[in-house]
This record gives sequence, C-alpha cells and structure tokens, in this order.
Amino acid sequence: MASCNFETMRISCVAVFLYLLPASLWGQSQTVWLDYQKVLTKQAYAARYEEVLTKTDSVWQVQQFSLPEHKLTARYAILEPDSRFRHGTCLQYHANGRLADSGYYSQGYREGWHFSWYDNGQLASRCKYRNDLPIDTCTTWYTDGKMSGLSICKKPGDGYRTDLFPNQQVKAFGPLVRGKKFGRWKFLDESERTLVEVRFFDDWPQATTCYNPDGSPSKDTCIYESPPTYMEGLNAWNRFIARESIWPEGLIMDQPGAFVKVRFTVFKDGSIGHFEVLESEHPLLSKDALRVLSKAGRWKPALYLNQPVDYSFTQTFHFKSTAKKYN
Repeated sequence: MASCNFETMRISCVAVFLYLLPASLWGQSQTVWLDYQKVLTKQAYAARYEEVLTKTDSVWQVQQFSLPEHKLTARYAILEPDSRFRHGTCLQYHANGRLADSGYYSQGYREGWHFSWYDNGQLASRCKYRNDLPIDTCTTWYTDGKMSGLSICKKPGDGYRTDLFPNQQVKAFGPLVRGKKFGRWKFLDESERTLVEVRFFDDWPQATTCYNPDGSPSKDTCIYESPPTYMEGLNAWNRFIARESIWPEGLIMDQPGAFVKVRFTVFKDGSIGHFEVLESEHPLLSKDALRVLSKAGRWKPALYLNQPVDYSFTQTFHFKSTAKKYN
C-alpha cells in the first residue's frame, strides 16, 4: 500500500468527467463511457468503463461497470449530474466481486472512517478523515495481515507516519503536514540501518542525503526517486517510435490516422516487458505497437532511494494512414 499520498487517492476516487444532463432527462437514466483513466470518452474503442446515472429524489445514483465484462466496479451518488465529486457512501469492487473500498464523501471530500480490502478479502487499510485529511489513526496492512504502516494525527492532516517491512522492522518514518510528507524523513533497510534521509515540503523532496554502510554520509550523488529514461535519451526514443510505427499493410480505415496506448514495465536491469494494450483502434495496430516495443533498446532504470527499481511506463503510438486521399 502506498502511504500518505492522499491527493492521488482522492483524484482516483472522485475525478470522473460526466455529461451535463438537460432538465428534460431528469427522472430518467443516461449512460456514459469512460476510458482506462476514467475520463469521459465518446469513442467505443477507448471505453473501459460504463456509467449509468439515475435521478432519485435528492441525488443522482451512479453505477459503474467494467467493459467488456460489464461487471459492477463502483456505486456512489452525486448531487448534480455535472458534479465531479462524490457525495454520500461510495462502494468500489474488485474484478472478482469482492468489496475493494467503502467510505463516506461530502462534496468529494472523505469524512469519517474509510476501509479498503485486497481482492482476497483481507483488510488493506482503515483510516479516519475530516475534510479529506487524516485524523486520529490510519493503519495499512500487507496481504498476509501484517501491519505495513501507521499514522497518528492529533489535528487533521498533521501528525507522524511510520512504515514497516513485512518482518515488522521500521522501513521509514517522519512527520505529516496536511496529510503529506513534511520535514525530515528517514528510510532504513531491514537491519534498521539508515539508507537515505530526505527533507520534504508537501511530499516534494528538497534535500537528500545517502549513507554509507558505516553510517557516514555519502559524498556521491544521492537520488530519492527518478523515472526511467531511454539509454540514448528522450529525443532518440521519440524518433525511434515515430520511425518504427508503420501503418499495417491491408488495413483500411476511413480516417487519416489512429493511435494505440501500451503500458509496459521498465525493469531494474534496464530491459522492458509486461506489455499491456490499454487502448487501440484496431488489433493490427496493437500488433504493430508490440512489434515496435520488442525492438526497443535498453533503458536506464528508475531509481528509488538511490537503487534501481521496476517502473510502469505508458507509451502512445501514432499511426499515419497510407491511403492516397490522406497523403
């Protein structure tokens, strides 16, 4: 479980774009499509979710389904159809039908106790909120039931957080302000040796110090975290993608171009894999995008606490039609 990134949690739960329904549709239902990021789309090929809005006496009830399985993924309510924020009890579900999240919202802000579960039914987190900020205690657990973290806030958002390894040794600790990392945080290994010390401001690292095995500060470059980069640079990567993305022979589409979005993993050794097509306008385009990625060279891996780590990356491929009328 990621700890204390409350803004990200809020966006992922409430930032959904909806159509503005005319008054003539009140009392009826309307269906909208969302893409993999849960943003409104009018394109059937990009739809990953379907939402059904139904007007009741005081609120609009929303049911969200995954596509193409049409499995229920969320239930919540909004006061107005053009609202982006949830109001009332929100329930979210795993693909296997088990409850994933449960909690109350007031105009998009979390209030009271919120709970989340893994898809095996194990409790993942239990946190109390006031005006979308943590208050009292927030506890997270690993899938085996062992505690992974605990924050205690005497004032909304202001307190202290401790993260734990699966063996229950301290992994990291530091203060919170407005629910975000603030001030000096320490990150340790499983033998409780300090690896990195970071000073934060609103979750942003301001200064980083790495430590040698003997406990002395390292004089080498110290990086808290950084994304992966193509070995030959970003411009070289973009040129490679543009050069290799070729319109499939025999594909006929009445449009000047098309795109494919693929998510893949940059592994800590610099290789890439775990390809997943997120959006595609045609299976032949998906096939070609995967062909391009299979030819890609190595990357400089992402870093976390000055060490290489696996990282999820999303790439959009733009294909230009070879039809004469578009050239």
